[in-house]
Amino acid sequence: MSDIYETNKELFQLIKVRCKQELACKYLNGSFRKDLYNILKERLENKCFKDYGYIHIIYEPIHILNNVIGKIIPNPIFEVHVDTLVYKPRIGDVLQVPVHLIFHNGLFLNFFQIRILVPTTYLSKFSVVNNFTQISFVENGNPKNIITKGTVTNVKITDMRFMNGTFSCIAELINILSS
Repeated sequence: MSDIYETNKELFQLIKVRCKQELACKYLNGSFRKDLYNILKERLENKCFKDYGYIHIIYEPIHILNNVIGKIIPNPIFEVHVDTLVYKPRIGDVLQVPVHLIFHNGLFLNFFQIRILVPTTYLSKFSVVNNFTQISFVENGNPKNIITKGTVTNVKITDMRFMNGTFSCIAELINILSS
């Protein structure tokens, strides 16, 4: 597991996801459960869903609830339950995340597939420094507190939305953990 997961694992939940998956007839053999799992893993893992949030991991075994033969394509369609480890962003969540990009309008962070912006309105204690090779934010009155790409921060989600298959969040900077 990654460092980002380890430092934020208390925010993740184990939930059952119910879904349907078509399986081509060529996979109907003694290892069809493994093939079904691999297809679901590719389809679900490391992706965001409005109803569930970000699915970090799906676990084996999958639980087959039902199966039917398709009407147009004669492949079986399996209805399954899958145990998953998910994170669904909530307003007020505090995340420990490194800075991914810095622009004049704020900090951009990636929490797996979730995009987070800390706008400059939440960085009023900092001044923008542009030294032609990189942009950074330096804390006013404390020049040792510098935010550059890779700086680990604690941020608090203040707003969020789901669009184009991912969550986009607005967050405020709580503190700098390392620079």
